[in-house]
Amino acid sequence: MFVTPEKEHEILGLLLLLFSVLVFIALYTYNPAETPSHMNLDGAFSNGLGWAGVYISHFLIRWTIGYPVLIVPFIFFVWGWNRLLQKDTQQLKR
Repeated sequence: MFVTPEKEHEILGLLLLLFSVLVFIALYTYNPAETPSHMNLDGAFSNGLGWAGVYISHFLIRWTIGYPVLIVPFIFFVWGWNRLLQKDTQQLKR
């Protein structure tokens, strides 16, 4: 199966958009009381992505730059939107 370069950009854009939305949901619904080490897999999770969101948000908030990491999904969203519309990346620098 052959995929054209234009379609590759669109696929990359859609994947980046999906990734940014999922990471945003995980970070937005972060609960400091839910940690991977104190998690009950049978119980309900307050994180929007369930146990995967607990791991993602705990790692990104606790082991990186903290709450300013909330900007990361927006960066990936803009990047994905740009790839989806196949705009020149020079426009992002303005």
